[in-house]
Amino acid sequence: LAGTRPRRILDACAAPGGKTGQLLEREPDAEVLALDRDAARLAKVEQTLDRLGLRATLRVADAAEPATWWDGRPFDAI
Repeated sequence: LAGTRPRRILDACAAPGGKTGQLLEREPDAEVLALDRDAARLAKVEQTLDRLGLRATLRVADAAEPATWWDGRPFDAI
């Protein structure tokens, strides 16, 4: 539909990245925020997305503490 915005999706426990990749393959225009509280595990998400040629916003954060990472804009799916 003309004028519709891409869906905003939160992947709250993203590592190792398979789910994030599937979300982006299914909805290539989606704005995906991938969180994981472990930086080493989040690096695996980055590697997975690089291998698939996909992009998401990656952030080391605990999904249970939204004040540390959430910008207040609602998500369409989690």
